[in-house]
Amino acid sequence: MEGEVGRLGIMWPPPFPGDLFLSPAKLHETVLRFPKRKVPGTDGISTAVLRQLPKRAMVAMNNVFNGMLKTGHFPEAWKKGKVITIPKPGKNPRNPGNHRPITL
Repeated sequence: MEGEVGRLGIMWPPPFPGDLFLSPAKLHETVLRFPKRKVPGTDGISTAVLRQLPKRAMVAMNNVFNGMLKTGHFPEAWKKGKVITIPKPGKNPRNPGNHRPITL
């Protein structure tokens, strides 16, 4: 069982819930690695805006994320996405089987 779980890339035993929480510093570090594109996501907030958030806003956002991880409750809007397909390189794009779906 454990070998099969490891082969699938699943952590076993599951991580302790406390291991899932973020620190404001780690969140800030992650946000700074976002691409510098200016186009906003479906929420209307661009990565440029997120990269410039003051420390207080980053701490508040961190508290929201950790609260969701702790309670297991995520907003319904965050569970939805738009699926588009990307053609596989070097394959005939007219064949639907030669596309990969991604969710935005």
